[in-house]
Amino acid sequence: MPSAGALNLGEFTLTLEPMLASKIITWLEFRRDMSDQDVFPYHQVGVFRDAQNTVTLGMVYAFSSADAKQAGRQST
Repeated sequence: MPSAGALNLGEFTLTLEPMLASKIITWLEFRRDMSDQDVFPYHQVGVFRDAQNTVTLGMVYAFSSADAKQAGRQST
């Protein structure tokens, strides 16, 4: 378990956002969170690590192609 002292945290995120069609926006995101202490829960109860990785796959359907273009601009 982490100590009560200050933590040094960091993260790295890589996002790919292709449009499959004019109304479908998709994204694939990889994120790595890091710490100088073991603060991220691992597979077993009570076990912590100093880093964790997450992968997210998302999809949005826009009801008009103008909505899709606008949503694509807002997420960058």
